[in-house]
Amino acid sequence: MLNFVEYLNRMKKLDLEKDYIDFLSINKIAGVYYSSHKCGVCNTMKPQVESVFVDNEVKIAEIVVNENRELAAQQLILASPTVVFYEDGRELFRESGFVDLVKLRRNLSLITS
Repeated sequence: MLNFVEYLNRMKKLDLEKDYIDFLSINKIAGVYYSSHKCGVCNTMKPQVESVFVDNEVKIAEIVVNENRELAAQQLILASPTVVFYEDGRELFRESGFVDLVKLRRNLSLITS
């Protein structure tokens, strides 16, 4: 069972470009997880990626590419899953496919420490 802090840090789904822009502007450091329907790797990686962000107290949101094709295209998302994290709205890290969680954790810890 999640504690209250973990619940507040859970991955939120963004459905509109405005929500995406607001999410990045509100959070100094933030992550976005791009996924697709019926993507086995996306479903497998999502809780693991979410855990890395929660452990580092960084907010993360999800954009489902099938439902937000235009936004995904604007962000040059060519594969799913793709994890991107930002600081002050600037992209700092991007990884697609089977995400290397060790590398993700290391990069996040460098930014948050």
